[in-house]
Amino acid sequence: MKGKTDLPTVLRKLADYWEQDYSEQPIHPSFVLDQSKRFGKFTRKRMIKELRAAGVEVG
Repeated sequence: MKGKTDLPTVLRKLADYWEQDYSEQPIHPSFVLDQSKRFGKFTRKRMIKELRAAGVEVG
């Protein structure tokens, strides 16, 4: 699986992101849910493109 990231790595990176302190940059309470819904409507190809643009290595 060269060039692909396994699920545990993706989840760990996501958890690391969520554990960061953003108290100085508050996010609207519905922003995360709205973005999650938006991402869920993407095609697989678009999801991969968005994740790569965010610095996540995927296959």
